[in-house]
Amino acid sequence: MIPYVRFEYEECVDSKKNILSTQMNLLNSIKKLESYTILRKQELIKKTLLKNELKQAISQVNLVLSSIPSSQTSIKTVKQSSSQSAEIIINSKKSQDIESQLYEIREKLSKL
Repeated sequence: MIPYVRFEYEECVDSKKNILSTQMNLLNSIKKLESYTILRKQELIKKTLLKNELKQAISQVNLVLSSIPSSQTSIKTVKQSSSQSAEIIINSKKSQDIESQLYEIREKLSKL
């Protein structure tokens, strides 16, 4: 014999609302996480570009320093550091999918 549990209508509606709200919160969290990863990749690219610009500026400073007569006291050249290039891949399809899911959940919540 299988035991059955009976739920009242209001309990069912409340449970459904809670489940849909939880899904919506999870999708919002995923959306924010994806946004964060995109921003971190952009930050890495900007840092790399800045590093390259600094390398160019340092090389120009070293060029100017080398053209100054050597009769002055010792001139230290500026050290250069190596840099790595970074790529960014923005997947707009994922964010559109999340947006559509959020819209559907909002519609379901409004119907309840």
